[in-house]
Amino acid sequence: MDDNVDWTQVDPRVLGKLLSAQNLLFVLPDTARIAEYYAQALVEVPGILSCRVCLGKSRAPRGDDEVCGDCRDPGELRGGIAFWPSDFSCAWAARAGFRVLALRTRERGFGFFIFNVDSSGRIEAYWPFLANLANYVALSLENRIGKALLEQARDELEAKNRELIEMNRLFVGRELRMIELKERIAGLEAENGRGEAEA
Repeated sequence: MDDNVDWTQVDPRVLGKLLSAQNLLFVLPDTARIAEYYAQALVEVPGILSCRVCLGKSRAPRGDDEVCGDCRDPGELRGGIAFWPSDFSCAWAARAGFRVLALRTRERGFGFFIFNVDSSGRIEAYWPFLANLANYVALSLENRIGKALLEQARDELEAKNRELIEMNRLFVGRELRMIELKERIAGLEAENGRGEAEA
């Protein structure tokens, strides 16, 4: 249990929605859908006026380029997921009225939850849960990259295996033909040797 949470300020229904939002991550097919979903879902947390989600090149709400005007495009793309170095930061964190949670693992930075917050301070009670959700999303994206890399390696190994099977089939066929030819040559030599002996 987090000793910094004022449990009298936490609505269990909101925590339930955050938990549901965490579990829905598995059915969201790509970063665009993930960004859209969380941008809509997280505005229900008390103290949040609006939420923007930046996941690589996927941003929600769409068309709001101002949010990421200071950002450079992510440098890498693996498994359909773009990412930055893990130390990349969001300039919106320094703006008044905004709070930012990075979606990052030790290896990669995937993006940010960018919250426009009211002055009531109600978000503070939910901040540890939002931070946990941000970590969960980042780990899930890291796992998606790992899964994509494993699938790519599997596909490459299967292709190589098919090549080896075909090469083996060709070599075995060649060896069988060589055996046949040696037997024919031996048979011809035997016939030729009999023919010379009779002559």
